[in-house]
Amino acid sequence: MNNNYLTGQEHKLIGSSEYDVENKNGVNYIPIAVSKKYLTVEECNEERFDVGNLNDLMGHYWGKKYARCLMTLEPLDIDRDSVNYGKTLRDPVLIKMEKYIERLKDNSEQFPFKRDGPIVRLEDDLS
Repeated sequence: MNNNYLTGQEHKLIGSSEYDVENKNGVNYIPIAVSKKYLTVEECNEERFDVGNLNDLMGHYWGKKYARCLMTLEPLDIDRDSVNYGKTLRDPVLIKMEKYIERLKDNSEQFPFKRDGPIVRLEDDLS
């Protein structure tokens, strides 16, 4: 399985420069598979749900070369009448990055294409 179910925002967090594009009309909140019409919004949402959380090396984005952490894959807006149809409902959240959590909180302005809401939570805080 490839990672086309990720959004541009999520790709940027794991260090993929291929999707480093301007966030015109919220395009970085739409999974690549949806924008390229590989999957429908509903299919992609289901795939993201099946994956759950992404475990990847993403600490280098925050200045730590080999730091692994979990990142939530947030659900997509599946309301066809919504102006946000196909976009993630909220930003991904980094989970359990242990010793790097304070660094992330202090550098939250670096979070790519940031919307409202937390960027870091401990696993116990997920609901």
